Amino acid sequence: MIRALICDLDGTLFLGHGKTVFDLTQRNRDALEKLKENHIALYISSGRMARFGNEVLMHFGFEDLVSSGFNGGIGIDNGKTVFRHELSSESARKAMILLKEREFPYRSAQIQTYNDVRVFDDLNSPDVQRYREQIKETGIGRIADQEIVPYLKDPLAQIGKLSIRFHEETQAREAMELLHEEMEDCRITMSDRDLVDVISLKAQKGNLIDYLITQRSYRKEEIAAIGDGLNDVDMIQKAGWSFAMKNSDKELLKEADLIVEDVCECCERILE
Repeated sequence: MIRALICDLDGTLFLGHGKTVFDLTQRNRDALEKLKENHIALYISSGRMARFGNEVLMHFGFEDLVSSGFNGGIGIDNGKTVFRHELSSESARKAMILLKEREFPYRSAQIQTYNDVRVFDDLNSPDVQRYREQIKETGIGRIADQEIVPYLKDPLAQIGKLSIRFHEETQAREAMELLHEEMEDCRITMSDRDLVDVISLKAQKGNLIDYLITQRSYRKEEIAAIGDGLNDVDMIQKAGWSFAMKNSDKELLKEADLIVEDVCECCERILE
C-alpha cells in the first residue's frame, strides 16, 4: 500500500499551470484532494529552491511539510534542514570557464543560493526579466545586484546549483557530456530539455527517499514517485512504484513502471 507520493514540480505537477505555477490544472487540484482524503502524504522533490515545495504543500493544505530542492541538494522536514550539499564556488567557476573556453552558445546562466537568491551571468539577459516577474507573482526569491563572476570570488558563497540554459536541446546535451567528462567533483544533470544543472556530487533527488526510509519509518514499497526529467531517474529508481510523464526524458521512460498523462492519472493508479 502506498503511503507517500514523491512529486517533481516543473513538467510534472506544474504542467499546464495558469498565471502562476501554483495555479494547477483542475485535474491536478482534484488529485491532491484525493490524496488527502485517502491519507496519502505528498512530498516534493524538485530542481527548484526547496521553498517552492513547501509553498505548494501549504497552499494545498498538506500538513506534513517535507520537501527537497536543488535536485536533492537540500532536504527540509517541517522547517528543519535534514540534509544539505553545497556546490563549491570553485566548481561553479570551473564549469563557467569550460563553457566559455569551448565557446558553447548558451542563452543564460544563473546560480541559485540557499538563501533564495538568483545570481545571473548577465543582468541584461531577457531571462532576468522573466524571473523578476515570477518573483513578483510567487513572492519567492530575489535577484542579486551583482553578476556571477564577482559573486564566485566569495569562497563562502552558499550555492545550491548552477544552471545553464541553452538555445536548443542538442547544445544542452553536448554541454552536459563535456562537463561530465571534465568535472569529476560534481554532478551534471538536466532539469529541462535545454537546461543543464551543475550540483554537488552528493546531491540527487533520491536523497529524499533515502531520508524517508532511514528516518521516517517508510518502506520502499510504500513510496511512489513521479517525474519527467533526466534529474528524476535516481528518484524513481529508489521508489517502490515509479511513474513518468508521457513527455519525459527518454532515459526516465526506460526506468518507470508506468507512463501517465499527468499527476492526476498517477494518483488514480495509486488509489485503485
